[in-house]
Amino acid sequence: MNIPASYEDLIRSLLDKTNKNEIVWSSASNDETYVVFLKKFGFTIKRYFDSGWYIEVSIVNNEGKKLDGFWISGKDTDFKLMDDLYNAIHKITHNNINSIIKEMLSELKTNKKVGGKENTLFLDNFST
Repeated sequence: MNIPASYEDLIRSLLDKTNKNEIVWSSASNDETYVVFLKKFGFTIKRYFDSGWYIEVSIVNNEGKKLDGFWISGKDTDFKLMDDLYNAIHKITHNNINSIIKEMLSELKTNKKVGGKENTLFLDNFST
């Protein structure tokens, strides 16, 4: 299945607003589902693996009741667009990863030696 025609503009608008950091997404408790609520309706997006990658989207009312939706598999031609949206949402909802990456790059682009400070709390909790 590809993105239904009635959803194409909605998906592209959500991706555009997300990339501009002009939309507030929330992550659900399972950390694989994201939701944004507008005035009357909400939009959810979930990525999961079940013998292949899938992305499922839903339009919900303000009570969270599913009104409509669709899913798309990793084999579908429109999967990349949906995966781009999911990844953009994931980046901004998890500790604003874009800001973290910019800060790390800024530090790495200096002429100073970097690293060397050990964060023992981090090292104690880090496992490989």
